[in-house]
Formats: sequence, C-alpha cells, structure tokens
Amino acid sequence: MDTQYLENLSLAIEIIILGMGTVFSSLAFFAFLIWSMTSIDERYNKYKIKKYSILLEKKEVSEEHNDEIIAVISAAIFTALHKEVVIHKIHFLDNSKVTAWASSGRDSLMSSHYVKRN
Repeated sequence: MDTQYLENLSLAIEIIILGMGTVFSSLAFFAFLIWSMTSIDERYNKYKIKKYSILLEKKEVSEEHNDEIIAVISAAIFTALHKEVVIHKIHFLDNSKVTAWASSGRDSLMSSHYVKRN
C-alpha cells in the first residue's frame, strides 16, 4: 500500500509541475508579446512625431492672421461662456484630410459641452 501511495504522490507532483510550468510559460509568452507590441508602438509613434515635426518645420504660418484668428476665437468663447479666457495654444487642422468619422466625433464632442444660456 505504501508503494501505491508513493506512486500516486509522484504522479500528482509531476502533474502539478507540468501544469504550473505550462501556465508559467504561457504567461511569459504573453508578457513578451505585450512588451514587443508596446516597443513597436513606441517606435512607430516616435517616427510619426518626427515626420510630423519635419512637416511643421516646412510649413510657414503668417503671424498677422494668427493674431486676428486668436482675437475672433477669444471673442467667441467670451460670448459663449460669459467669462474672460486666455488662449495658450491653437492647433489648426488640415480640412483636406478629415474623414467623416473624425468630423462626426468632433461634432458630438463639441455638442456634449454644457453652455449656460442667458
């Protein structure tokens, strides 16, 4: 009876080691997969930022139009919110590359803001 007990115990230990080894190797694989995808995404984002910054350096922006645009935007915000605002940064969008989905998303985002009416 002791030999049967030892054989069962030995088999149970082998199954535990095999099962835990399988789980560990699967988790290690997924950790490596997530790490590699993160690394690839970071490299791709750095490439896109570099490409975009080169594009911005080539593009010339006239300062006189920016002052007028900032004044108009400030006036519109003041009229809508009834309080003074300071504009720190304006990001101009290239309308030729805007998709219908992006436009729809921007519209729903802008319409979701609460504006107090008098």
